[in-house]
Amino acid sequence: MKVFWSKLAILFIIGLFDVAHAGAQWPDFGVYHTVGTITCAHAKGGSPQHIQKGSWIYAGDKLLLADAAADIILFTRDSNYIHLKGKGTYTTGDLQRMQRSHAPDGITNRYLSLLWEELFRPGSDGQTGGSTGGVSRGGSFMLSPADNYHTSLDRVLFRWQPFAWATGYHLRILYDGRRLVYDTVVKDTQLILPIRPPFEYGYTFQWSLEIQGDGGRHQLGANGNIELVDEAHVFPYPSPFPALDTALSRAQYLESIGYTHSANILYIVLVTADPSDAALQILYREFRRRNGLE
Repeated sequence: MKVFWSKLAILFIIGLFDVAHAGAQWPDFGVYHTVGTITCAHAKGGSPQHIQKGSWIYAGDKLLLADAAADIILFTRDSNYIHLKGKGTYTTGDLQRMQRSHAPDGITNRYLSLLWEELFRPGSDGQTGGSTGGVSRGGSFMLSPADNYHTSLDRVLFRWQPFAWATGYHLRILYDGRRLVYDTVVKDTQLILPIRPPFEYGYTFQWSLEIQGDGGRHQLGANGNIELVDEAHVFPYPSPFPALDTALSRAQYLESIGYTHSANILYIVLVTADPSDAALQILYREFRRRNGLE
């Protein structure tokens, strides 16, 4: 009898959760960018509310763009967006019928996905959404750095998966494929390499990591290249930044060409300007992890 009532109580609780979940209303659109005076008359009533980045638009709401200077970008859960300019009034029904553009793949798409993730699962840290620009490579045990890694930072983080049978990890770094400039065996599963002579910016180095087993035998190996970028002497060519997000795209571009120092400064500016943006905070943490800054 006790088992029966326990099961009945569980089913009742599940039923309450389903009803509450079904009754919850999720937004139709998120607001990514605004310029000028834009308000929203909510379907639930009340006076029109000022709309800004981070606002959410629900079914039945009505957007009012005050004048020709008004500009707004709305985005959906599938990373599509609508760009509206000029004076106008739009119901969510109007918006649903409009043609949409797809956000460019990469960091902008990732950012929009994180905004929805934080709405549905606040504090999730984006762990279920994947990560752009990751450093693991197929079946390799190396976690960092990525192959053909470019950086202008003053350190490089080497990090790899642990092996219970390992007695040590042998890291070697060569210049020009011949001259050995670094040779060490470590017990830990990471090593932070400071950039100082014989390492110099403007040059490429080749590294290899081998796992030592019993008797000092090397049983597995990984290798790659590191290019130390001198930001003072290499000027980055302009990239075609998407209209949807120039700042994040610029940070991604700077990182891709090895301007990691400049990319880090740009991220700091972005998160300082909007410290409440949880999605941006996640992207910055991912950048720091990729580049050995935490």
